[in-house]
Amino acid sequence: MAHYNRAGIYSQTGDYPRAIADYTVAIQHISDEPKKARAHYHRGNNYYQVKDYERAVEDYAESIKATIAKGKKSKAQEMKSLAQKMMK
Repeated sequence: MAHYNRAGIYSQTGDYPRAIADYTVAIQHISDEPKKARAHYHRGNNYYQVKDYERAVEDYAESIKATIAKGKKSKAQEMKSLAQKMMK
């Protein structure tokens, strides 16, 4: 969880590449699906900030899958649509 927390700090300070790296490590070690979905969502937001819309869409899609499996609506759906529009 340390990588996840540190990634949030990097993201808040605008150090998106470091945030992405830490979210990537966190995703590899998180076994709880809702937490993993949040990590994908946040990493997607950081990819969006660096204009890597394709990877943002991939992460939002992963987040959506896990969230819908739990029967909940996801903010990631909105962000995925926005990132897809930016890719055009």
